[in-house]
Amino acid sequence: MHLAKPGLGALLTRIQAPMQIWLHLNTARTQATPRALRGAGPVEKNETMGQLKQWRDQQWVRIGTDGKIKGACGTSKDKKNPDRCLPKRKALSLSKAQRATTARKKKSAGSRGKTVVANTKRARVRV
Repeated sequence: MHLAKPGLGALLTRIQAPMQIWLHLNTARTQATPRALRGAGPVEKNETMGQLKQWRDQQWVRIGTDGKIKGACGTSKDKKNPDRCLPKRKALSLSKAQRATTARKKKSAGSRGKTVVANTKRARVRV
């Protein structure tokens, strides 16, 4: 196939390669999970769906910068810079000061335009 503009073939290759990887990772046999991306082999569909169900069934709560649990996640008035959200069990396992620290970290980074801010070490949620 002859392409009119030189270099167009290379552009299409750069676009198609990530698309093929995405399609491969999103098949029923192999799910795009961190385990599959690390090369630990294919993950069974039931295992992945179980983790998704477990995540969905957790009650996520919103943490204020004062360390108090403010309510359900997603109910923040400030949509541009929302509060930190954590699973309820994790939030209750942290002290008020630890909750305040992770919430302040999210708010301060969010005010600088960051949309994804990692939790503090204590507030990290392990799967």
